Amino acid sequence: MALEAEEGNLTKAFEWLRKKGIAAAAKKSGRSALEGLVGIKLSNSKGVIVEINSETDFVARNQLFQSFVADAVETAYALPQQAESGLVPVDIHQLLAFQIPGKSGTLGDSQISLVSSMREKIEIRRAAVISIQDGIIAGYAHGTFGPVMGKSAALVSLQVTGDIDTKSDDLAKAGKKLAMHIVAAKPLYKSPENIPADVLQREKSAFMELARTSNKPESVLEKIVQGRLSKFYSEVTLLNQPHMIEDGNPPINVFLGKLSKQLGCQIKIQEFVRIQCGEEECAF
Repeated sequence: MALEAEEGNLTKAFEWLRKKGIAAAAKKSGRSALEGLVGIKLSNSKGVIVEINSETDFVARNQLFQSFVADAVETAYALPQQAESGLVPVDIHQLLAFQIPGKSGTLGDSQISLVSSMREKIEIRRAAVISIQDGIIAGYAHGTFGPVMGKSAALVSLQVTGDIDTKSDDLAKAGKKLAMHIVAAKPLYKSPENIPADVLQREKSAFMELARTSNKPESVLEKIVQGRLSKFYSEVTLLNQPHMIEDGNPPINVFLGKLSKQLGCQIKIQEFVRIQCGEEECAF
């Protein structure tokens, strides 16, 4: 059809197909896409995480879709470093315009081709890069699609102070356990200090209002509120959560203290990021 439309001119035929693909993608842009996969790639000092959505789980299980996720992760990893240390969201427009490593076209061209082939809305929803200078990056992807992509995934950077080989097997295993915990426990913040002031005030007000229904003396109410705040911290902050993967389920901050003592150095969580495919609310 393309060759007929362009009277046998191969170059024009390819451009015709490309334009048709863009038009098809545009038609699908208004549809809801909440299925898909999250892919990761990491080294000792850098990691990337990318969420790509599709309309149906059927497409997410397709090898072509999974190959696109792999290409997106490789492309995100190849982007010029934006920061020497920390967590930085990736500009999706920049990502789509970047050439896929080892291939001739851009990631955006590949997306258009996939949408045309799958006949569904497929979009890169978000991506981030996490990096560290003195420490390691650990990660985990949960699902049935192998070790580097799944329905949810997490990356965590561990800052190491002291004389230790950052390739230590013990440190790498501990980092993976932390990433697994983050996927399972869904922390929203690293510590109570990282909770936004308006969120904390809202919770305090709700706890105080609830405490007053107990008809306890005013002198006791503050203790009740503090107790409920401690429980709240253990639910939403990573350092205060009980470790879901470690034996005995110690709080993460206690676990890190024991690990530091065991390895003879100081180990702290610098940053973490968790993505659940299709979740309604997200940090970036």
